[in-house]
Parts: sequence; structure tokens; C-alpha cells
Amino acid sequence: MYRASPHGLAELIETVPAEARAMLALYCYRRGHLQGIGLTIAVTCDENDLNIAGGNAGAALFARSRETVQAPRIETSSTGRRKVTLASGRSEPWLA
Repeated sequence: MYRASPHGLAELIETVPAEARAMLALYCYRRGHLQGIGLTIAVTCDENDLNIAGGNAGAALFARSRETVQAPRIETSSTGRRKVTLASGRSEPWLA
């Protein structure tokens, strides 16, 4: 799933039963690097299935999946890796 093209992911998800698809959407959405896949899967789920699988979290995921027109993009550098940001300044101000 992680390396599937958007079209391939849609075909793969269609083969998964509705209850399992809702659980998979919640599982993926709760992991930062899989959130886009979780939203893509959630778009294919019924509100009731997500509510049963995740309660309030499922309802929130359903609402979020309907807000998003397309999966969020992850900023990458020219090498295809995520950009890393580092904290600046002192982390321990009491040592100054």
C-alpha cells in the first residue's frame, strides 16, 4: 500500500471488506507517515463503518476525509526525502 500509485491503491482498497477498510483507515491515519493513505482509504468508507471502528475518532476521520479534496502532500527535497527542521536557539535557558 505504501508504495502503490494512487490508482493502484484505489484498486487494492476495493478488495478489502468495509469493516476492515474502516479499521485500516484509522490505523493508517494515526501514523504520521501514513496519514495521506489513511485519508484516501477513509474516503471509500461509510460514516457508520468508521463510527463503529473508531467511535469519535472515526467520526472525525470521516469528516476530515470529506473536507480534503485530495490527499495532503508531503514536502520533499529534490532527493525525495522529507525536509528536516532543527530547533534553533538554546534549549536550556536556565543555564545562561
